Amino acid sequence: MVKSSLFTEKDAWTGGSFELAIEFENVSDEKLLQGLRALWSYSFLEGCYKQNNVEPSNQAQINANIIPLSTDHLYGIATLPNDKQIGCSTVLIREEKGSDWIILGLPMGALGEHYSVGAYPINDGNSVEWKREIEAWFINIAEGVFSKASFRLALTGWNAGGDTYAIDVAVQGIPKQRWHGFLWCEENKLKWYPPTEKYEMEMDS
Repeated sequence: MVKSSLFTEKDAWTGGSFELAIEFENVSDEKLLQGLRALWSYSFLEGCYKQNNVEPSNQAQINANIIPLSTDHLYGIATLPNDKQIGCSTVLIREEKGSDWIILGLPMGALGEHYSVGAYPINDGNSVEWKREIEAWFINIAEGVFSKASFRLALTGWNAGGDTYAIDVAVQGIPKQRWHGFLWCEENKLKWYPPTEKYEMEMDS
């Protein structure tokens, strides 16, 4: 059952986002749309909606199959691995002379209602065990998108979009020290490279 104050609850969209960021290189508009539609067709994502300050029950739902590329922000309801529900968003970024990105974001403020995220990404000594659960959830989504609209690279982590590009990974390989998780296409399959370092920010003194 969806909470009545899912989008408008205090801190529902605060703290930055823990993200699945999928890079599409030199693709057609249609393939980019295929990727976006495939993401929103995932069984644990309900959407899409245009506004994040109005509850889903009070606004029209957009059919994911007719999303125009001019719509850069979309919002929905994510059912997490622990069966709790929070608001989520997708952002479509089209670089003028570069790649296109589809970024699925889970707001840290909302995640904190259901997981012990602490002040992440600030290093406050709290466990980051929750990340493995969310990363596995992201991998499942990415594999579904990949089956409909293939790509070479996806990243997971806090504000991960645009941190690394496939063109660099193809030359330099997967970084041995990495803050984010990497999903890299090898032999037409996605291979998972988990983070090796904690992504931490220092608390302002």
